[in-house]
Amino acid sequence: MKKNSMFQYLYNSILAQIRAGRYACGSPLPSAPELCRMYNVGIRTSRDVLRALRDDGYISTAERRRAVVVRAEDPDGGTRQKLAEAVARKESVPEIYDVLELLMPPLFLFCARQCGDDDFYVLDPLIKKADRARGEESWRLSSLVLHAILKKSGNPLLGDLYSSLELSAQVPRADGFKHPYDALREDDGRGFCWVMEPLRRRDYGTAEARLRLMYRSARAYAESYIAKIEAANPDIRPREREKFHWNAAKGRIYLYAEIARDIIDGIAVGRWNDGDLLPSSKELASDYGVSLYVVRQALEMLRGRGFVSIRNGCRPRVELSCVGKDISRFSEPNQKRDIWVYLCALQLMTAMLPHAAPLAARRFTDGQRRRMREVLSERGTVVPRTFMKCIFEALPGEPLRDIFNETNSLLLWGNHLMFQPAARAGLDFIEDKCAQALCALDGGSESEFAELLTETYRYSLYRLREFIAAAGMPEAGKIKIPS
Repeated sequence: MKKNSMFQYLYNSILAQIRAGRYACGSPLPSAPELCRMYNVGIRTSRDVLRALRDDGYISTAERRRAVVVRAEDPDGGTRQKLAEAVARKESVPEIYDVLELLMPPLFLFCARQCGDDDFYVLDPLIKKADRARGEESWRLSSLVLHAILKKSGNPLLGDLYSSLELSAQVPRADGFKHPYDALREDDGRGFCWVMEPLRRRDYGTAEARLRLMYRSARAYAESYIAKIEAANPDIRPREREKFHWNAAKGRIYLYAEIARDIIDGIAVGRWNDGDLLPSSKELASDYGVSLYVVRQALEMLRGRGFVSIRNGCRPRVELSCVGKDISRFSEPNQKRDIWVYLCALQLMTAMLPHAAPLAARRFTDGQRRRMREVLSERGTVVPRTFMKCIFEALPGEPLRDIFNETNSLLLWGNHLMFQPAARAGLDFIEDKCAQALCALDGGSESEFAELLTETYRYSLYRLREFIAAAGMPEAGKIKIPS
């Protein structure tokens, strides 16, 4: 995400949670330092956002106290503010519902396969309660059910992604207009029990169809609701069109680790080869705009993973011969943290790709097809990277591109694993699958193209999961491979 969008992202994120009732009227918000840690933003950005929320009438602030959520202070009780908020989501809400319809049903099915009968038995009263409830309460209860199913995967990224999508899909209630939740409930009496019933009896085909219909219907009603508000209030112009952003790394980032990963990525693409000298600590500090202390932490992380040797008075030297020799390093806490995030991102990418890649394949330009064809003459990770970059570029809609780019950024956390013998041995398989995928694309089969590329992720997830589990991180063996 660009630095100049951090303010708008944090503002929209907090505002969405206020609208959705996550921060109810009278409840305190996190402090400015806590927001810095949660969203990986600077203290000035946090304070600017809190000041803007106060000026817009959403919160009250006092010296040495946390900000508290209050009702809007507009003379009309906030009506025009709500109307403007709804119109601001005219473009983003339909796109977000398209993403929900595309990605969430297969993710729910993947997680539901890991649920036992007892799990659904426990959820059954909540499902029925959600079915009887109205408005936001029905949404809140159904959200609890769906999050409980996602949690069975053991992958926190799934819940994080769904939270971001469902919050961004909300539209505020406006007096004089029937809210989409209420209109949909009145027109379609089947309810949440009807949606969940085939999932409980393991009829996954019907379950997927009903989940997709749930989001497709919600999209239509939300779009109609916003259109009616805009038509009835032509003078309302929102301050800025709202955009979706999922910060996949939120709360997981350490600056020194980001620098170390960037250097490893540079080694992977050939910027530095085995035996080359890296820039000096002072040069790295200047390049990244950080202190020498942070650079030294990053270099120590690289040394601990076997990528560089460090001698007093000398620049760090790339020494790849040490990578993979000491597998006991995988039991170290900072290694385990990065590897777990990497495996979770790899699992998520494996689950999403077969559903999104066909959409990208239909939109490929001649230039993108040419780039994929030309890169097959090269060797190494540049082949799958180029294929995936073309896919990300061709995906329809900013929200979908954002999700895949964010997930892909987390895969950099495991970039150092690609230097392990277990990973290098599989590159021939991956390159071959990429070549087969391009042949399928040339033959007009977008679905086969997507499946062959997804197979490279399944293969990588399986091989690395087994290797890491045997190398001091047995919990990696619990990661399920999407089929």
